[in-house]
Amino acid sequence: MNDDLHVEEKTAELEAELEKKSVVTKYRELTGVFRVIPIVLTVVVILLSINWTYDLRFFAGIIMESYTFYYLVVGLVAPTAFLYIPVNKKARRDGVRDVYFWGDAVLAVLIMAANFYLAYNAYNIYTYGWELVAPRIATVISVFLWLCYVEMARRSGGAAITIVILAFSALPIYTQYLPGILNGIHKSVLHTAQMHILGTDSGMGTLIRTFCSTVLPYTVFGTVIVACGGGEFFLKVAMKVFGAMRGGMAKVAVVSSALFGSISGNPVVNVMTTGCVTIPAMKESGFEPNMAGAVEATASTAGTMTPPIMGTASFVMASILGISYSEVAIGAIFPILMYYICVFLSIDFYARKRGLRGMRREEIPSLRSALATGWFFIPTMAVLLFFIFVRNQIPEAAMNASAVAVLLVQFDKRTRFTKEKVFKLLKDIGTNCLEVMGVMLGVGFIMGSFSMTGLGVSFPHAMYVLAGESVILLVFLTALASFVMGMGMTTICCYIFLAVTMAPALVQAGLNQFAVHMFILYCGMLSYITPPVAVATIPAAMISGGDSLKIGVNACKIGMALFMLPFLFVANPALLLRDPLLWNILKSMLFALIAVVVATQAVNNYFFALGEPEMNRAVNIAARIALMIGCVAFGLPGTTSDLVGVAVIAVVLLPIYLFGRRRHREGPAVSA
Repeated sequence: MNDDLHVEEKTAELEAELEKKSVVTKYRELTGVFRVIPIVLTVVVILLSINWTYDLRFFAGIIMESYTFYYLVVGLVAPTAFLYIPVNKKARRDGVRDVYFWGDAVLAVLIMAANFYLAYNAYNIYTYGWELVAPRIATVISVFLWLCYVEMARRSGGAAITIVILAFSALPIYTQYLPGILNGIHKSVLHTAQMHILGTDSGMGTLIRTFCSTVLPYTVFGTVIVACGGGEFFLKVAMKVFGAMRGGMAKVAVVSSALFGSISGNPVVNVMTTGCVTIPAMKESGFEPNMAGAVEATASTAGTMTPPIMGTASFVMASILGISYSEVAIGAIFPILMYYICVFLSIDFYARKRGLRGMRREEIPSLRSALATGWFFIPTMAVLLFFIFVRNQIPEAAMNASAVAVLLVQFDKRTRFTKEKVFKLLKDIGTNCLEVMGVMLGVGFIMGSFSMTGLGVSFPHAMYVLAGESVILLVFLTALASFVMGMGMTTICCYIFLAVTMAPALVQAGLNQFAVHMFILYCGMLSYITPPVAVATIPAAMISGGDSLKIGVNACKIGMALFMLPFLFVANPALLLRDPLLWNILKSMLFALIAVVVATQAVNNYFFALGEPEMNRAVNIAARIALMIGCVAFGLPGTTSDLVGVAVIAVVLLPIYLFGRRRHREGPAVSA
């Protein structure tokens, strides 16, 4: 591995290949003045965010109303969605020559003008209750923006999310005709539109407020770190620490993807950034292509749940629960740590069985080499952690860390920003913002519809009754819904929808509120590696030359802990530090760790004689199923379940161990 290898160059090559397959890139190639306009809008959004975060009063010393700020941000970001994302795939290739482009340009101008009108009248909107009685022009604007935002969600999030948003955002109009639990309070089309656009509980409600105040600064931060070469730095540090170990490059992939994924918040981008180096290196060290791709996909997916930054959904969770983000991050530490321990052990067992070496000394970059181009990440992350966990200043943490990174990177000519790098950075910030905001606006409409119709109160109770008041059945129904929705939606969209619909039912059933929301978030994330969708496996397959379906199967086996952990901590919130007794927390953590480790290795056939040719296939399968049952019982709270789990695990493992020892003494069978 050469020290001067630049990850971004390989990433660019992969992006070009992915564009041909329509996996990642869906944006128009803008030229001329139209290339500059979205950049200017993005710069203004960043300035607005800085002004709001620090209360600088950039704009003529005026104290900006909160909803003035929200409407301005939406009015600047939403138009870029129509400029960047065309109506269909064919238009994408045509760029500004697309026949729909001028229509999109007109829509962008109208959306901006409409939001500026609302921003100007923000005080009147919320003082005089325009959501109930509004001037005619405000009503017309509300209908127009409602439709435009649904279309924005379609372009940024796809057809699946659009169908859900459209169906539920229009629910107040036709709810009176629905049977049973979906029957609610009727609203007219105009009143529904006013509530969505002018109200405080819908499109401009909790989600968009969270986006403007918190998610936006962290989107800027994540994009800045990627642009500064964060992927390359984290990769080199991981190589230095873990590269020489057995199966070293796979362990490097896990660590670097965890570090980088926490900041990027996007598994696909993570695979593309670190995977273009780690996957070929894993193959070279003896890993099969499908296994190499699976390691990277699994690690990149879990990176979105790794503190200190856990992806956009974690900020939304903190807002919905009314707790600090640092509390969310601290509570998530142990589950994700358990997960990485399981993955590390799986890699180690795999490497030991196949006699795979670590990286050669000459392949491992020196610490000096890593720090030469990435030293500025240390003070950057220090600033971030200080403001998050010491000062509890969440938006300021992202802004301060971004400023430190941008400033320090200029001291080295190898890393400093050029004109083109600045232009690309601003474009990436703009596209990342519109992707997130499009989804959050749409799902905000769903929350608003539940509030308008009264279903936000009645629906959770009805679901509880429908499940026969069985908490277990309700949990499994929620997991299934989260998994299925995660196939067609982003993690954040899936989480928010179920946080509105299913989470209250689970809380009503007596489960811990924080554990319920973490449960939903984890289950939605699983679709990234679970066939048939498994979007994180697509770039992994392209890099490794393997099969995305087989990579997905391997990823599920390696990442078995991801499937177990949500059920364990929703049953035992002590795993999320939700218990007043330290002894309960420590005992729960130890038992859960043993359970997930044993279960993961059982699934992968890494225990003693499991998976050996001499063992009967039916016996092997039965043993692995029994071990899984025993592990689940052992991981659940309660003395009885612990004893049952220990007994089952011991009864299964003992004969397998003895069989393996006998076979080892006798040596391999010799054919006649």
